[in-house]
Amino acid sequence: MLKNLFNEKKAAQAAAYFLFRAGGPLSVLKLMKLLYFAERRSFEKFGEPMIGDRLASMPHGPVLSCTYNHMNGDLPSIEGGWEFWIADRAEHDLALRDPGALQPLDRVATQAGHVGLGEQAGRVQPLGVEQRPLAVVGEKLCVLATQERPDLRSESGPFGASGPEGHTVARRRARAAASSVSSAAIVT
Repeated sequence: MLKNLFNEKKAAQAAAYFLFRAGGPLSVLKLMKLLYFAERRSFEKFGEPMIGDRLASMPHGPVLSCTYNHMNGDLPSIEGGWEFWIADRAEHDLALRDPGALQPLDRVATQAGHVGLGEQAGRVQPLGVEQRPLAVVGEKLCVLATQERPDLRSESGPFGASGPEGHTVARRRARAAASSVSSAAIVT
């Protein structure tokens, strides 16, 4: 028997991306086609699925089985899954539950996505209370929390005590860089 690889969070996030890019609701059929083509593209490019759903043949073309069931409200959603991102189906259309949720990402991509770090080095602005300082560690940009956070202080951070070596080393370097930063500034 094949292992179920379906990842509801990835399916919901991919659907949210397409709905955001569309600027509004999409029909179930159109959204399903986009997700199906994305899944195929993932197989072609990376040799593995993005969503991991079972493919099923339907009268209007192939569908991602579990994703289709979520679209129809036939499956319960996990925390942070389908119901977190996607509003209940209205007739034949699906929409984002919170249309503004992805706008900050879009704004950053539009304003700074094309600009390299070196081009930004001369332009800084003072940090507000909610912002975080940035420090350059080697060639990587590390965002450092200004408040105490267990995941930045301890080795048991988000990856656990046996987490990936690269992340543990990067956290140590980021903490060392943060202690040498005298004034908080953020690149804009």
